[in-house]
Amino acid sequence: MGTSMLNSTFAPLGGLRFLEYKDGDIPYEITKELMIQSDKLARERRDHIKNSMKHAWKGYRDNSFGMDEVKPISGGGDNRLTGLGTTLVDSLDTLWLMDMKEEFY
Repeated sequence: MGTSMLNSTFAPLGGLRFLEYKDGDIPYEITKELMIQSDKLARERRDHIKNSMKHAWKGYRDNSFGMDEVKPISGGGDNRLTGLGTTLVDSLDTLWLMDMKEEFY
């Protein structure tokens, strides 16, 4: 490591907007109530995200299954990439991790 790296000072991106985090500090206290509120919000978001994935998967399955790409406006598919079902391959791990086993199989 050169001496310029050792003598450099930290300059946060975005000016001084995140200066309170510079040394690893948190500008607020994490209480039990805050954790419960955060967990509730995360669960609500999880449901919306899973529903979005169900919608996207249904559109792919119904309109362009086995194709590389989905054309959301025309409702078809396209094989411009490899012709090996790139979207299908890319979606399998997401389906599994989101516990969408029925869609996976």
